[in-house]
Amino acid sequence: MSGALRLLVVAGDDAARRIGESIATRRDVQIVGKATDTESALLQASALEPDVFLVDDTLPLDGPLPVIQQIVTRNPHATIVVIASPTTLEYVRQAMLAGARGFVMRPFSGDVLTQTLSQACEVERNRRDLLARQSPADVRLTDPGRVVALTSLKGGVGNTFVAVNLAVTLQRQSNRPVALVEGPPGGDMAVLLNLRPTYTLSDLTPQIANLDAELLTGALTAHQSGLKVLPYRVPALPAPPAPPEALVTVVRHLQGIFGFVVLDATHLWGEGLTMLLEVADAALIMATPEMPALRRAAILYENAQAMGFPQGRLRLVVNRATQEGGVSARDIANRLRIPNPISIAADRPATTYAVNRGIPIVLSNERHPVSRGIAALAKEVLALTAQANGNEAATGGLPGHFGGMPRQQNVASVRM
Repeated sequence: MSGALRLLVVAGDDAARRIGESIATRRDVQIVGKATDTESALLQASALEPDVFLVDDTLPLDGPLPVIQQIVTRNPHATIVVIASPTTLEYVRQAMLAGARGFVMRPFSGDVLTQTLSQACEVERNRRDLLARQSPADVRLTDPGRVVALTSLKGGVGNTFVAVNLAVTLQRQSNRPVALVEGPPGGDMAVLLNLRPTYTLSDLTPQIANLDAELLTGALTAHQSGLKVLPYRVPALPAPPAPPEALVTVVRHLQGIFGFVVLDATHLWGEGLTMLLEVADAALIMATPEMPALRRAAILYENAQAMGFPQGRLRLVVNRATQEGGVSARDIANRLRIPNPISIAADRPATTYAVNRGIPIVLSNERHPVSRGIAALAKEVLALTAQANGNEAATGGLPGHFGGMPRQQNVASVRM
């Protein structure tokens, strides 16, 4: 069991037995102790020094919250994960506020439980490392992270593919933590990253009014690249539509934690589009070199301008720009009259292979023309968001806002 996580289970006898059965065959987790009340948990914590505490919400005697509070009081660096039911998100919020680092919902598998325990330990290790590097003068609020929104009015233009690869590349180029969020209708982001998310935006929507940063952090799924990911829904499962307000609330919380938030949001219109642009520091309108996609992109671009979004932070991105028979870059610029469009090369076999493997192409082949196009896009995004930062410093404005420009609701028709 060398290298295994040392686990102290704080639960009733039946719950502890079920937990033990779920991880009985695993070699990466070892249950070193079991406790059913606060006193026993504290005594065993002192004697056994576990890596992580797993606290069940059905704890019969003292209840879970007093146990969590006492553990944290004795050891502020304790890593605590709570088990909860889908109907008890309010309890999860209270547990996170009391000091828990993660949570897992019933029913769960041994794989899901182990992944959650590992992620919680990683979060605590990173927090300790950060505190160790900081002097008291360094502990201060930082600027909010930058929000990069990718949007389109037409499906099939590669919105999610570009968002996933852009997020990985931004993290590399900026050396800052990046969160990747999927908006409605969603469903493919986890597939492109070969992830099995435990929680999604749809899971958080019913409790969005009570959402806080710690609860949201516990709901993110870690990718091997270092990205933290929040898909909209579990792949292949339907989900009720989330209101735009839920997406904006999530993004606002993530801005206080991550250097960049990459938001994959399609098919937003009217108030939804307005709210998206309110939160974005840079907006990328996606299209492919085909007339229907270009026409819709032009309509979306003109609407964003009419709403007052700064043109300097708005870009048209033409995915699969070099595909045979597509509208040329020169014709796109002339017909749409959109300055500085960004092109990403076409290579259907390579991108399909990357999608089917669940490995972003920028990780598997960073020299590929598609990867180089994504890298150029990331550099442009860094420049756009730096420009947004400069404007805020000059005007005293807040990130992601329109910068005081008037919004107009009437939009001229676009002729192609």
